[in-house]
Amino acid sequence: MKGFNYINLRKKQAFIARLQVYRDKDLMSFFEHDLTENYARILAEKYFPISVDGAVFEDIILLYKLFLVLSPISQKQKYGYKVDMTEGVFQSWLRKNVNKRTARFHVSVTDLERDIDTEKLEDGFQKARINAPEFFKIAEEAFLISYSNEALRGSLANRIFDPFMFFEEGEGYRQRRGNQIVRLEKNSFKGSADLSRKRVRVGKYIVKLDKMKTGDRSYLHMESIPELRDEFKSNVSSVLRSKMAIDRKLNVCKVLISDYTELIKYAKTDGANIWLLVEWFRQNETIKKLAYTRKDFMNLGDILKSQYESKSTGNRMFFPKRNFFWNIKEVKEAEYRHFFNPYTER
Repeated sequence: MKGFNYINLRKKQAFIARLQVYRDKDLMSFFEHDLTENYARILAEKYFPISVDGAVFEDIILLYKLFLVLSPISQKQKYGYKVDMTEGVFQSWLRKNVNKRTARFHVSVTDLERDIDTEKLEDGFQKARINAPEFFKIAEEAFLISYSNEALRGSLANRIFDPFMFFEEGEGYRQRRGNQIVRLEKNSFKGSADLSRKRVRVGKYIVKLDKMKTGDRSYLHMESIPELRDEFKSNVSSVLRSKMAIDRKLNVCKVLISDYTELIKYAKTDGANIWLLVEWFRQNETIKKLAYTRKDFMNLGDILKSQYESKSTGNRMFFPKRNFFWNIKEVKEAEYRHFFNPYTER
């Protein structure tokens, strides 16, 4: 669905975005339209190709139809993570506020429970001014089937329903990412930690102020959490010990390295941890044995270091766009489709 049909879909979303109260006649008209059905199928086939012939594929299509309808509404939330926001935008939000000028050095990170609670979902819909009983009944069915599910469709459902389950939850200067609320303040508050004195885990990063570089753009340190490194080493070790052909082992290891360096590219001060992984590759006895047959195995550590250095965003800042639902031509279709990627669960 390109060109004219894509534009028509965006026009319908722009109509929803302009509304102040959302009623059945408007939401159901969009939900049941052929454009919505067709585009939901396109997204489902793109991100869930293995499930196309499976029993849950219709559930995935239903989720995407709901996502297309609800995203222009959830995008308006002040403290919620926007549909098009990225990890880079969130990290830039942290760095913009945790610096000498803004001085929001006190932080708290609160994890919220994803309960299968339809009353809470309905309350969130009402707070968002969704007065649509028929539409809610359909959303409720999808919610009960997929929300908080450990499968990938659970990640998709979380992206759709979290904005309403945790509607503008929390207090103070904050940002909600999925079911996690990060609050930053200039003064200490109950449950807060001082980043100038303590390392704090925020999502998949550990952050702390570097007093030696006060005022410098790079003085908020960001390192990857140890669990990511442990999982990476475990995955590589499993491949090395497997019975697959040696060339395939090498290629799979390279893929794992590529995925890992992509995952931690915003950990701009992770150099020391990368060096530890490089040494782990060099000292790995299984790799040494495999290198007798394929010397390229000994280069895996260097590949890791090189890819981290090339992908690392360093001191670059990423700023959020204005609400893209207002301007149909602002976002190209390829980028638009990426906004609905279940792998980018917030």
